[in-house]
Amino acid sequence: MNRVPQHWNDYYRQHISRGEVNSFEHIEPVPAEDVGALGGSTEQHYGEAWFEIGPGEALLVEVEVPDCVYWNVQLGDVWGQSVDWVNRQTSLSGAQAVLDGGMFRAVLSHEDPGYANWLDLHDLAQGLVLFRWNQSEIVPVPSARLMPISELA
Repeated sequence: MNRVPQHWNDYYRQHISRGEVNSFEHIEPVPAEDVGALGGSTEQHYGEAWFEIGPGEALLVEVEVPDCVYWNVQLGDVWGQSVDWVNRQTSLSGAQAVLDGGMFRAVLSHEDPGYANWLDLHDLAQGLVLFRWNQSEIVPVPSARLMPISELA
């Protein structure tokens, strides 16, 4: 029996029930063999957060980028599926992102705040924001702060 769909459904619900929303603080490294068994690459570290962002709000996500072969951040819907990456900026790779001295800052919001690393929520009120670090020795844990979009510096 394939346990992957049930695992992820339970995983998301557990984060919500524990109040792990708009935060990455709950991230713990997952052994490579467990990652592979759940459909992930054993060469990658993953970290995700459930977001809930309303109109006029922004989630500011910051993380120091580790030395790695590849990294990216992407949005997912409530089922963990990638969202419209063809017509909207819903993901960024290390090659696309704008860094500030090794620091990556992204803004998740429904409207464009005018920042280079804006991830377009379009009509997603909630879902996932996922980081991947390929062949990294460390697993950085991003910080996240929900705020009115008008308070972005």
